[in-house]
Amino acid sequence: MKNLLCSIATIASIATATSIISSAAYAADSKATVTFDQGQGLPLHLEAPTSYEVTVNFGKTFSSIEVVCFWAKYEDDLLDVGDSMTLSVPYTPLETTGLELLWSNDGAEAQNHREFCTMAWNLEPAFLDGEHSFTISMTNGEATLKSLDVTITGEESSSLQTFGVGITLDAGEGLVAATGGRVKYDASIENIDLLSSYKDYIQWSVLSFPDGQEYPIHKSRKVQLGAGESKEYTRTYLNIHSWFPAGEYSLTWYVADPLDGAIISDKLEFTKTNP
Repeated sequence: MKNLLCSIATIASIATATSIISSAAYAADSKATVTFDQGQGLPLHLEAPTSYEVTVNFGKTFSSIEVVCFWAKYEDDLLDVGDSMTLSVPYTPLETTGLELLWSNDGAEAQNHREFCTMAWNLEPAFLDGEHSFTISMTNGEATLKSLDVTITGEESSSLQTFGVGITLDAGEGLVAATGGRVKYDASIENIDLLSSYKDYIQWSVLSFPDGQEYPIHKSRKVQLGAGESKEYTRTYLNIHSWFPAGEYSLTWYVADPLDGAIISDKLEFTKTNP
């Protein structure tokens, strides 16, 4: 039985302008485990025009979402009169358009917090898998961010997993030369729901570069599988060009069940060497 709940993800750390923030997640009645990535953590001094990428992770998926809320608190250097802060939240992981939330202080005195709640609507696909990234920036002025929370009110997906995805590197494929090359891998999608004769799934994949930037490799495509059936992707490869920067990469395959909104993923990692 699905329970209506309010889940909270606390943004645990903020790195450079292009780095992803690692976030610990917790339900409203449980304690968060906070971790920090490289770079700065909270509190963080924000100054226009520098922007930061934020990733929140609730540690669970949702079948439906009713309300999404954003909460910011400031300390020491508050949101002064005339200051403004922007949150840019894409509608999906592969889109650049989305909610543009402008917190502008048009009042008579400094503000120590701002909050905004919205009915999910277009934002629902972005948060159904329980994880999403967006950017924050000072549009005008500067302020010190003490905390930034995201809350979701919705229905949690069933804990019974009815499908699976796996992706593995071929033997000896974990290192790419500075001149570039192919990364060979195998992948599979399995329908383990024995109660349905056929089910349709949506699959897409994303490549993460060493600086945290993500690029779509396969845009969403439909995969139909019978009960207990799996689809194998063999002799699959990824082209890594010579001009790609050296460093650690990851390729993530996502699979979604459009009927209940459940999304699962698996990833592989490889390294491109220095020239």
